Amino acid sequence: MRLVSLWALLTFIYLPSCFNINADLSQTTWMNCGAKAGLSDILMFDDSHNWLRNDTIFTGKDSAVATIVKLDLHYVERRLLVKDFNNKIYWFCEQ
Repeated sequence: MRLVSLWALLTFIYLPSCFNINADLSQTTWMNCGAKAGLSDILMFDDSHNWLRNDTIFTGKDSAVATIVKLDLHYVERRLLVKDFNNKIYWFCEQ
């Protein structure tokens, strides 16, 4: 019984904390890894290129370009699912 409790503790508490996919996106670079092109090939989240407010991606001064739908872990790689304002979906992989 103790072995099952220890296994449950490690599985449900410790292991997800090793893969923090919801970390801050500042100072990260993302490349379009989906089949569609159109939004941008590369998203760089820093002070001069792109930045976030809640779940909206802004570029330039205050130009909203898309919203983040989902931040996912695909094998060991973080993937970003983004929807633009024309309802097109794009996948970005972290570089």
